[in-house]
This record gives sequence, structure tokens and C-alpha cells, in this order.
Amino acid sequence: MTGLITKFLPIALPHADPENVNKAFIAVARNNQEIPMLQMGSNEEMRTKYFFFLGITDSLHQVILLQKFMQLLQDKEFVDKLVSANSVDEVYSLLDEYFD
Repeated sequence: MTGLITKFLPIALPHADPENVNKAFIAVARNNQEIPMLQMGSNEEMRTKYFFFLGITDSLHQVILLQKFMQLLQDKEFVDKLVSANSVDEVYSLLDEYFD
């Protein structure tokens, strides 16, 4: 699992090799308590409640999706909306709005 400390929110980005994904998806999970994990690159311990599972079917699109995702996590307005979302529908609408 890849842990990242972004400007406004520490996150986890579990992912699979595109050859093992039948249909592209993004799944979001928010845990009630933070879970410890290691940061990508430094292997330092970090904690997060936010998990973004990326199921990518084409490795060429993986870089584009990750770039877009990292841009969003640098956007305070997006992060504030994500953190304050209280339902699955709110999170879905937010992602649909920003990834459209």
C-alpha cells in the first residue's frame, strides 16, 4: 500500500497492476480511526483515515489519473469538501464533478 502525505491530507493509494483489473474504478474509503502505514519513498510511518483504491486497466492512463488525483489533493477546496462529505452520495458527486 502506498501512503502519501499531501499538502492538506495524508492518504493511502492501494492499487493493483492493470493486468489484474477487469474494469476501471476508483473506490474511496474513510475509516473512523487513523491506520498506520509507511510513506511511499521514505518508508517513514504515517497515519491516515482516507483510502483511494485505484483500479486502472491501462498503464498509460495510470500516470494521467495519478497526476489528476495529486492535483486535486493540492486543492484545498476539494479536500475540504471531501473531508466534510457525510454520505456516499456526497463523495460520489464530488468525484464525479472533479473527474468529469
